[in-house]
Amino acid sequence: MIVCVCNRISSRTVEAYAREGLGIDALRADYGLASNCGQCLDHALTMIDAIQQDQRLFSQAIVEDVTKVAVG
Repeated sequence: MIVCVCNRISSRTVEAYAREGLGIDALRADYGLASNCGQCLDHALTMIDAIQQDQRLFSQAIVEDVTKVAVG
């Protein structure tokens, strides 16, 4: 899916940046996200927040599981 029509930035690109811990500033610098009409900004922010929140929850769950195993 195209997130930014003006600069042809796909959801895959936004997802990849989010998984690397990067955000709007990096996407703007590398691809020009939200530098024209800006209609993509809200959707890109929502995507990044959701992906990074999922990663935090997943990491927290792994730590909790490891702690349970270690404590026994």
